[in-house]
Amino acid sequence: MKATYTYPAAGPAFRPAIVFRHTAPPVRNAPLSERELEVARLIAAGYSNKQMASELGISHNTVARHVANIMRKMSAGNRTEAVLNAIRQQLIPFG
Repeated sequence: MKATYTYPAAGPAFRPAIVFRHTAPPVRNAPLSERELEVARLIAAGYSNKQMASELGISHNTVARHVANIMRKMSAGNRTEAVLNAIRQQLIPFG
């Protein structure tokens, strides 16, 4: 499990343990939702988050959430690795 630590200018109220609790662990072999599959296909086609948001009629934040979920479910460190893992698992077509 990874912890994401940030160091804001806030004072003593900052507690890294809170950030750690909200960092979701990788979920291996978790199925992607239909929307996540659609987003994965658009990532594979080279779309940016902004382009996907426009194409799908959803907010940029929602796209970012889908991308994060895809990366977590595919145990990937970046978008390219997530798409490659989805192709290897035959969740999205190659080419």
